[in-house]
Amino acid sequence: MDTQLGRTAMLWYLRFDVTVALMSGFVPKMERQWFDYMLDYYRDQAREFPHSLRLKMALASAEMRHMSMELSLIIAQANRGTISEADYVKQHAVLTVRIDKWRTEMDPALRDARYLVTNLEAHAQMTDEERREEIVDPFELGLLYGGPLFVMTALTVEWLSVAVMSRSQLPASLAATTQDRFVQYMDLARYARTTAQIYEAVELWSDQPKGALIPIHSALGFSMLFLPHDQKHHWWFRKKLALQEQRG
Repeated sequence: MDTQLGRTAMLWYLRFDVTVALMSGFVPKMERQWFDYMLDYYRDQAREFPHSLRLKMALASAEMRHMSMELSLIIAQANRGTISEADYVKQHAVLTVRIDKWRTEMDPALRDARYLVTNLEAHAQMTDEERREEIVDPFELGLLYGGPLFVMTALTVEWLSVAVMSRSQLPASLAATTQDRFVQYMDLARYARTTAQIYEAVELWSDQPKGALIPIHSALGFSMLFLPHDQKHHWWFRKKLALQEQRG
């Protein structure tokens, strides 16, 4: 943990750990202190070097890992029956606000429009058949950041997954009416569709960094649950899974 390489490796492992925990409903293998340490370290570094883009992105990543860890813990406790409904509702509400603020209060430097990919459609080589098979519009402006901010593209997909998981675990008492459940489902479907859009945009991007699809691939598992269950969508997802297997 004393080197930049070690901290980068730890951030990646923490991401893997909480992704597995969220998908399985288990507690993360890594203890809370590791998540706390990473978050505290990058908060201190960001205060000391407030203009460092690298540290701003590292802090955003550490915050994402910490929120994911907190969410996985309360979900695991709910699954085991070791948390009361009242405590679950309270902690879930606090986490939901924190998750939303990660996106709405993001440092403007991490949304610098200069790094938006604006020429994707002009360079994407798609056949007419492939366009007909699309389930989303991957050319919508604002989906994809290039250059040093590609990291934020991957983190945005991760945020969408965490937001989907959080909202899908909304306490029943907070979605009591049919209208409440409908609004909840529409939010989940919107986040899932945006995930698919970004994934497709990255795949079509000729300048994508090496291995760019790897950190966002796991998000498809969450989004599959909240998109239409018809032949077109199933076929699209099967192609993406096959592509990832092909690329290793």
